[in-house]
Amino acid sequence: MAEFEQSLVNACETAEASVSAWCVLPNHYHLLARTEDIKFLRKELGKVPGRTARTWNQEDEELGRKVWFNFFDRDMKSDRHYWASLNYVHNNAVHHGYMEKWQDWPYSSVH
Repeated sequence: MAEFEQSLVNACETAEASVSAWCVLPNHYHLLARTEDIKFLRKELGKVPGRTARTWNQEDEELGRKVWFNFFDRDMKSDRHYWASLNYVHNNAVHHGYMEKWQDWPYSSVH
């Protein structure tokens, strides 16, 4: 997951997106970023799951298995929406039962 996390951050840098938060979990991730070119950011982010899925499937001898399922984006409607989203991203590992405290999850921008 650390490799996926780094690939995700690199894709955002390539797309010149300003990243506010991320959280990578075993079966999904969340990303809060600002960009002037959403199409290019989506293109760069779209490359990340394909590369990792292939590698993971080869390692697990599960060729053809679907690892990542969908992607969507949405505009922030207000400052309140932004802060609620930031909180949601950082608390996602707790929400899914991986940690008791959000600060303990290693695959997150919280650090």
